[in-house]
Amino acid sequence: MRRVVGWVAGSWISRVYLAAVVGTTVWAEWSVRTWEGSDANLAGVVPMLLTMPASLLMLPLVEVSWAFWYCGIVIGALVNAAIFHGIWRLVGRLARTTAPTASTESTTSTAARK
Repeated sequence: MRRVVGWVAGSWISRVYLAAVVGTTVWAEWSVRTWEGSDANLAGVVPMLLTMPASLLMLPLVEVSWAFWYCGIVIGALVNAAIFHGIWRLVGRLARTTAPTASTESTTSTAARK
């Protein structure tokens, strides 16, 4: 369980993403419940866009129950957060392996002076 949580919220980029998803979902829910206009349901598009493409898998089931809309948001957010964390780790690993070391820099600068 700890490994799964680490993959979903193990880096600051995935935590910021999850916070953005929670914030837009709360905003969309508030907007739908308080807005009297005919286009109030359009607020639910924003969290769906943030959690695409995984959230689109549940979209056909929304007509059955709105609970599937929330399931789509949650599944999409967790999948995307894990992907963001994986990319963040990969970029960090690549940056560490390709960064010049201090001994390489001193050898290069000594050779350039001669």
